[in-house]
Amino acid sequence: MPTLSIRFTGGHYHATPWNKAQNEGAVEWPPSPWRILRALIATGYAKLDEWQNGFVPGRAKMLIEKLASVPPLYRLPEATGTHSRHYMPIKGKTTLVLDARAVVGVNHKPLLVHWDVELALEEKNLLAELAACLGYLGRAESWTECELIEDIPIADDWVRPCENVPPENIGHGWEQIPLMTPVSPHAYQSWRQAAFDKKFGDKKPKANELKTFNALYPTDLLA
Repeated sequence: MPTLSIRFTGGHYHATPWNKAQNEGAVEWPPSPWRILRALIATGYAKLDEWQNGFVPGRAKMLIEKLASVPPLYRLPEATGTHSRHYMPIKGKTTLVLDARAVVGVNHKPLLVHWDVELALEEKNLLAELAACLGYLGRAESWTECELIEDIPIADDWVRPCENVPPENIGHGWEQIPLMTPVSPHAYQSWRQAAFDKKFGDKKPKANELKTFNALYPTDLLA
């Protein structure tokens, strides 16, 4: 089962959580599943030859759909939240800009992200290739060294998904953190079909109507 090892070589990680403005000074920690999968897709488009025709290869589609189907577990390095303040000139005035980040230090233990799924050999090889090419995660100055590793034991101190667990049942010393995550491919198709049925019912859509619908509700999760 795949585990990504991520080291932030500059010792810091910059990323704004979903539904937060940059100047709120919040940091998305740990990196959300949504952000990680988007980074892998972007890396494929930017750096792998077989993606250069503008289409995601079949094995990549299968890989992303499998990783999207389960929320990952994390082993986190120790991190400190901090920020710097910059007064940027705009039209003769200055405006305050906050640069928030998580500082892990240059010699930190790697961040581990584990998905409880089985990958085919070609999917595993692709994930290893994407990981090796992933130059940053979050904002562009969050430089990374990544690799795919296996056979990592999961300990009690790992960050785990709180699926269907009320916050009051999590226990003393635990904190619930919201992270942006994709739905599973099956859940996406069910949602899309419900939208199709609501809009068209038993009526067969015209070509222009179907084109408009597909623009609002892409044909699959990856799209």
